[in-house]
Amino acid sequence: MPATPDHARADDIHPVGRRPGARLLAAMCLIVTVALPATFPADGGATGFDTSVETWVHGSFHPVARVFLEPSQLSVLAPIVLAGAAWLAWRRRLQAAVVVIVAPVAALLSTEFVLKPAFGRHLTSPYVAHRFLDYPSGNTVALATVVTAFALVARTTWARIVVLVVGVACLAGVAAGLVWYAYHHPTDVVGGVCWSVAVAIAVDRLTLFAARRRRATEPRLQRAHPGI
Repeated sequence: MPATPDHARADDIHPVGRRPGARLLAAMCLIVTVALPATFPADGGATGFDTSVETWVHGSFHPVARVFLEPSQLSVLAPIVLAGAAWLAWRRRLQAAVVVIVAPVAALLSTEFVLKPAFGRHLTSPYVAHRFLDYPSGNTVALATVVTAFALVARTTWARIVVLVVGVACLAGVAAGLVWYAYHHPTDVVGGVCWSVAVAIAVDRLTLFAARRRRATEPRLQRAHPGI
């Protein structure tokens, strides 16, 4: 069996994460996530931007169907992530499989246990019985991180476009639903999207670095014949 060049291995790293623009985008998203709470009122209420968007949403949708929120539910996202990771692993794209699993988990855990307590924005919704920490939106983080992760690992431009078009459409519906039902302010959604992009790219970069280090330490024969 002829040796397979390192750059042609099935587990080779996708090109998007290697672009300097991806790192710049992650840095900008991180800055927005951290800086946006500075625009919130002292009581954590709606900003002028929030009020404008909420007025438009309530005037345009009567009401937003709850089904619009379904793409952000873990019961929907978990099977998609697991199926995607299994397919990538079967294709021997192990680094990509790790990205689509680890990125959403890391984003959600950091949102629930770090960002929300740190920023402490509370919201009272008529559709829930208690006040809850609001920024950034966990539903948005869940969906946006999955979309970003799959877009990062897509091998072709067309596949990436399909992922982004479908993902953005789902995000728009989820955002409208979250705002209409007063589960979140629009700025919570913006912060959730930004945090998702930053975490997904960071996970991609870290796993890329780990994969390259692993390959650098492999014996030459093992790299040429990974089945041995």
